[in-house]
Amino acid sequence: YMNRPDILVERMGLGSPDLSAHLKQQYLKRLRKSGLREDDSPLDFHLPVAAIQSFVQDKKYATITFTLGDSQYPIRGYNIFINDVPLYGFTGKSVDGKSSAVIKEKLELTSGQNKIEVSCTNARGTESNRALT
Repeated sequence: YMNRPDILVERMGLGSPDLSAHLKQQYLKRLRKSGLREDDSPLDFHLPVAAIQSFVQDKKYATITFTLGDSQYPIRGYNIFINDVPLYGFTGKSVDGKSSAVIKEKLELTSGQNKIEVSCTNARGTESNRALT
């Protein structure tokens, strides 16, 4: 929200109107990619919550059960990080717009100690703090 070079260029009297229009289009493109709208307030965000309920390891596999929730906005998706590497890529795994969910996943672990984290993102694009085990 706060990355607005088009406003800076206009206020400083730099560049042309075409440059300013181009920068604004880039800003709007970033918003669309993140699932946000221009009229959304940058200061009106709510942090969703991810919490690990159980973690059971069986040799190189583990089963993790966790909850996701947000009291104001639907949950858009979640991700699991194994040793800081996202299991479901940059965008994560989607959740069908629920305000809460209980999820159980089976993971394959690497040898040695593993750091497992879970986070979720709400419909406004805000990511929760990562729950760690």
